[in-house]
Amino acid sequence: MPAFRVLNDDQDFFVAAISQARVTIFNEGQIVDYGGTIEKYSPEAIKIAGTLLYEGLYEFRAYIVRRKISIREGLSNLKISLSNT
Repeated sequence: MPAFRVLNDDQDFFVAAISQARVTIFNEGQIVDYGGTIEKYSPEAIKIAGTLLYEGLYEFRAYIVRRKISIREGLSNLKISLSNT
């Protein structure tokens, strides 16, 4: 069974985004969407697989896969601002 981490704060979302962790979306313990990687995020909303989701309505779980990623590679793939959505 894969390990997962519930994403609770900006630091969790940042780490999940930079590591390109697969995020699954839950509501009341049930899977709403199998999701994907975080494309963009802000304190209010998260964009995963082209869908904008509001943080207070869902639980986000990042599945942990151990792999090394350089900071340069991670930063080049990360977009933090939702201003272009």
